[in-house]
Amino acid sequence: MAEKAIIGKMSLYETLTMIVPGTMIVFCLWLKDVKLWSQNLWHFNLPEVNFLFDIAIGIILLALVYVAGLLNYRLVDRFWGILGLRNSICMLKNSLQDKVDLHYKYINELLENKSIESLTTQETVDVYYEAYTYALKKNGRSNIPFLENQVAMLKGLIFPMSWIIYLLFPLNIEWCKLTAVVAVVIVLIVLALCRQKKTIDLVLEDYEYEKRIENQNYKQQ
Repeated sequence: MAEKAIIGKMSLYETLTMIVPGTMIVFCLWLKDVKLWSQNLWHFNLPEVNFLFDIAIGIILLALVYVAGLLNYRLVDRFWGILGLRNSICMLKNSLQDKVDLHYKYINELLENKSIESLTTQETVDVYYEAYTYALKKNGRSNIPFLENQVAMLKGLIFPMSWIIYLLFPLNIEWCKLTAVVAVVIVLIVLALCRQKKTIDLVLEDYEYEKRIENQNYKQQ
């Protein structure tokens, strides 16, 4: 997902993908040394500029939150790619096979009637991107962007949510904390993968539907 300007062009979900995890990260840093943060922030509270204190602190914290969120997003997205989850070939092929089994005519044509097993990794990705580009262009009412943003949000929460669980876990027992963190990470990854699978299915379904409508309109002309 390409980053857009935060004002005017960035969607609510894209903004939250940076702001929410970033706020959680800054909160965790604050928890690590509350006294030090308080002392440094209150250095700005000088009598002659007291009326600007709240504004200054708000701007500083917003900047910290956004930068933390952006770095977190980049880190997690790279990690997601290293694990092969960004465009999971197994997930793509499973979705394509489901549509072939349901006799999706235009998906079959897109595959050039090749078997799913014979597709190379690059061919599989190319097929998906072609369907994605067409579906997104033709169907302005599609939920594809919202699902993608949900995936991005869930991915972005993995690190900060784990950190908060570790810091605030009620039992001060290391193995209990680590167990809770692992459980949270697994839940977030599974949810993100489920939304990702839903996105792929919706892309293929929208492609098939829009191709069918286009073909019907062509015949009627």
